[in-house]
Amino acid sequence: PKLPVSPRSRSWEPVFCMFDPARTAKSSSASTGMVAWSWIGSRLHIWRAKAGLLLPDQIIEEIFNFDSEFGPVWIGVEEDGLNEFILQPLRHEMLRRHRIIPLKPMRAPRGKLDFIRGLQPYAASGEITLNEASPDLDEQLANFPAGRIDVPNALAYALPMKPGLAIYENFSNDNIDPDLAPVSSRPVYLCAHAQKALLAAALVQFVQGQIRVYA
Repeated sequence: PKLPVSPRSRSWEPVFCMFDPARTAKSSSASTGMVAWSWIGSRLHIWRAKAGLLLPDQIIEEIFNFDSEFGPVWIGVEEDGLNEFILQPLRHEMLRRHRIIPLKPMRAPRGKLDFIRGLQPYAASGEITLNEASPDLDEQLANFPAGRIDVPNALAYALPMKPGLAIYENFSNDNIDPDLAPVSSRPVYLCAHAQKALLAAALVQFVQGQIRVYA
């Protein structure tokens, strides 16, 4: 059966992306699988899933497109494909555009079929949903394990890329207020933390027992 489509508006959900790059763009070749998803509790919600017979420069363009649209925590790329023909031109393109892509090299699994089968319990229990129809994913899942399997393979990386246990397990849309504004009579704090390659900051305020995060 096809995965159920359950549209929702994306707001607070952290997004992860994965690219399974094909080495060539011939009609007989594997395709490049591209997926963007979020873990919402125990549910795997897929924002975008598609495949394409793409040349390296087109794969790089799609990586930038996914980064622009979804602002992901990480964009995973299978390490072999990354090192072989994408990494160097991607670095050049980041320098040219003055933009850093949050790349995460992922080691390819030893057995792709068993790797993809790891999704089966989630699919069987209805815990994988699509935000929009994905003919590429539906077709490749229907033919599995024959034919192209690049989109399911990219999606299967949602399991090793899954974040650890949430500190605030019940965080939901109820915690989001798009009209939240600082209270002028209370102090506002800028909290910052830096490591060698990472800077994080949050603009917060304490109001009536609440922690309000403005940016």
